[in-house]
Amino acid sequence: SALFRMRKTFPLWISSKQTRKSKNRILGAIACAAALVFAPLPAAQAAKDGYFAVSYSVALGGLPLGKGNFSGRVGGGAYRLKGDAMLTGIAGWLFDYKAYGEVDGHLGGDNHSPRKFRSSASDDRSTQIVSMRFSGSRVKDMEISPPVIPDKQHVTVKAGHMRGVVDPMTAMIITSTGKNGALKPSDCNRKIPVFNGRERFDLVLRFKGTSQVSGNRRNTYNGPVIVCQALYRPIAGHRKNREEIDYYVNQKNLEVWLAPAGNTGLLVPVRMVVPTPIGTGVISATGFAASYDGVKHTSATQ
Repeated sequence: SALFRMRKTFPLWISSKQTRKSKNRILGAIACAAALVFAPLPAAQAAKDGYFAVSYSVALGGLPLGKGNFSGRVGGGAYRLKGDAMLTGIAGWLFDYKAYGEVDGHLGGDNHSPRKFRSSASDDRSTQIVSMRFSGSRVKDMEISPPVIPDKQHVTVKAGHMRGVVDPMTAMIITSTGKNGALKPSDCNRKIPVFNGRERFDLVLRFKGTSQVSGNRRNTYNGPVIVCQALYRPIAGHRKNREEIDYYVNQKNLEVWLAPAGNTGLLVPVRMVVPTPIGTGVISATGFAASYDGVKHTSATQ
């Protein structure tokens, strides 16, 4: 069962060092899903003023693992995004892990430009804070506290790796290429250059199909989605010859399901599927709301 696999992965008697290694495998899977980020495409429609708010549940092998929120407000050619996540259930009992992020920047029909990004991640031993300021698509300056000291196993991050990139949260905004919220294969087909303050990687998204989501509550999403395959391509900052890295590089079954956020012209993820060595991780929207023209809408009213 999923619970048995979880217990094998997180035995209560393991040392703190072993615990952190096991925890990082799970959190790496979640982070990989959360970082299935989406850069805007050429010929995208201009986003309309409004906001969206999505809450998520995280499960691994059918076992509840965590929860999170992602929200954004757009207006006057600018945007501001916020997100948070934490472990719950047995995972939350074993590991005290919480994460938060926020970013603001300028919207564009063809591309979005982050201005200032900040994230924090805390576990039972420490808190790490990442702050980045951008000039266009270039990281202007960056601070990580406490500093990350790469060893010889890490692929060195060079100055060129921090140009022509987006932060993970800005990348989660998709400006639809279709009119009036219509879903198109081109919303998926793209290569996304991402830098999160530690690692530079590409995510290659490909159109996989369409589907229909039926929420079981009023405030969950009900409607059409576009399904994207995601391929992970590490470039710098990662560790060489790492089993987990090789696993995700060779993984072909990562999926992201995107839904229109009302009539804002934006698409947001409502489901992410992340195979892991100990079970399939699923991040699902449990709450969904969007506003446009000054009126709040839930999926039930779209």
